[in-house]
Amino acid sequence: MILELIALMLAASLVGAIVKLRRISKELATAQDRYETALWESKSRTMFADEALEAVEEWKKRYAAECASKEELMKQIEALRKSYREQIHSVSDTYRAETGKQEESWGDREPY
Repeated sequence: MILELIALMLAASLVGAIVKLRRISKELATAQDRYETALWESKSRTMFADEALEAVEEWKKRYAAECASKEELMKQIEALRKSYREQIHSVSDTYRAETGKQEESWGDREPY
């Protein structure tokens, strides 16, 4: 009878150990899945960060090119303004020289 009780206790402890081992293996599998998920997310975030960094670099290059083209355009506009002013002043000076008249005020033309 004592041997049967000892055998029953050993069998019960063996079943308990197997159940506990099974539960721990499930927890380990869950932890492994979580680890793999976290690892995949970190890698994908790194890939997204690399892609975002490349996109930002492209935008920087595009912005620098646009700024350079706008600056060149502003230089051209300023050169055209200067040449236009010079043409206006030269035409005005030529007209004054041809007619021999200085600018008149509005009151000079009105008879009183």
